[in-house]
Amino acid sequence: DMEEKKEEEEEDEETEPPTVELTEEEQEQWFRPPGGTPDLTSMAMSQSFTSFTIPKKGEGFDEIRYEWQKEAKSNSYLSKWVLGKKITSRIEDLQPGTWFQEKQKEWSKTFAEWQTKQKAFKAQAPKKAEPKEGEEAEEEVAKEDVDIFTVQDVSDVGNGEPLFKDFGMEDWALLQLRFELFLMTVAYKKDVDDEERVGIHESHIAFYYTKYLRKQLTPKYFGVTTNTELCDMVKDTATIASDPQVLQLKLEDEPETLDQFVKMAEESRRERQRRIDAGD
Repeated sequence: DMEEKKEEEEEDEETEPPTVELTEEEQEQWFRPPGGTPDLTSMAMSQSFTSFTIPKKGEGFDEIRYEWQKEAKSNSYLSKWVLGKKITSRIEDLQPGTWFQEKQKEWSKTFAEWQTKQKAFKAQAPKKAEPKEGEEAEEEVAKEDVDIFTVQDVSDVGNGEPLFKDFGMEDWALLQLRFELFLMTVAYKKDVDDEERVGIHESHIAFYYTKYLRKQLTPKYFGVTTNTELCDMVKDTATIASDPQVLQLKLEDEPETLDQFVKMAEESRRERQRRIDAGD
């Protein structure tokens, strides 16, 4: 009986854990390899990572040891990680603010008025007599010689003629796209109110477009397949920067009036028409 009791006591004693031999590759790893089940869901991560910090003695720890890098480098690493995460992660619970709501309401009203103005002008425009050879071309050239951006009122550039009188369906669509990308980009920065969130990441453009505009962004509707190609169609308004890959406005300042977007759309339409006429 004594021997059995002694054996049981020996079994209860803590045994020395086995020695683990790491390969050179494993010794170079500081973090767990990607894959498997994450510690946090993507939503939980996006809502909490901005408050991540390294432990501090003032929080009640008896001792803090840094096994890989010292405190300064650890702080620097975490700060850079959080900064990068702010750019590449999306804010699931972001809600459009008052500025966005007011601007969108103003745009919807003005956009409808422009389209109504175009229809009314075309319906009332008197039929012109057949121009003599060369006269029509000279008249069009004379009109295009006028600087679009000096026009005071896009609804009436003279004799009740709107600057957008020749807009087709595609021009109205591109005009709308210009304003929507502008509106979403500016509203995002106002709503997040964080200078470190420098813009909407390319991979989240569709997400924020739906959140703000309440509809899907479909590049194929414009005959392209990517957001970059889509922005190239309105590159006078917005582009996707190379580093970091965020939506970036080409406009230096917020336009004083919505007319600016019509002027850019008309300039683009004329350039497209010139290429068509040249056989491009």
